[in-house]
Amino acid sequence: MGRSTFKRDLIISQEAVSSVLTYMIGQGYNVSELEGREEQKKGDIVWKREDGTTNIEVKFDIRAAQTGNLCFEMSNGNNLTGIMSTLADKVYYVVPNGNVKTVYTFDIDKLRSFIGDFDNVKIKNGGDNKKFVLAIAKISDILKAGLPEEVFDIA
Repeated sequence: MGRSTFKRDLIISQEAVSSVLTYMIGQGYNVSELEGREEQKKGDIVWKREDGTTNIEVKFDIRAAQTGNLCFEMSNGNNLTGIMSTLADKVYYVVPNGNVKTVYTFDIDKLRSFIGDFDNVKIKNGGDNKKFVLAIAKISDILKAGLPEEVFDIA
């Protein structure tokens, strides 16, 4: 069962990256997908601009619209993982809601600071054998704090 869940999650995650990439290309951004194990430590997408590059980590939660929460992986109990270990500059969090996906964009340092303040989040264990430490934040609290740099919808 764990493998089928992992495979399903991987497919959904890849679809989220593809959706964001397609949207950004449609908006005229010079973006490409990061591939390979070493490159992906920097995120999923690289945005090349005249003044430099921005690496973007794309996160996806199929239940976020239902729960009203965003979930951020922090560690596997021994090592920092997910949001705490990525070398990306930005996080684009994709939340599907019917035929539309809402994307919340975050500066990585501001996001880490927000979820690192345990008054802002609920800490839970999840994933395989519940070994992953997860920070759960209410979308309403994230918006109230002015944390997203941008919020937009994609089809």
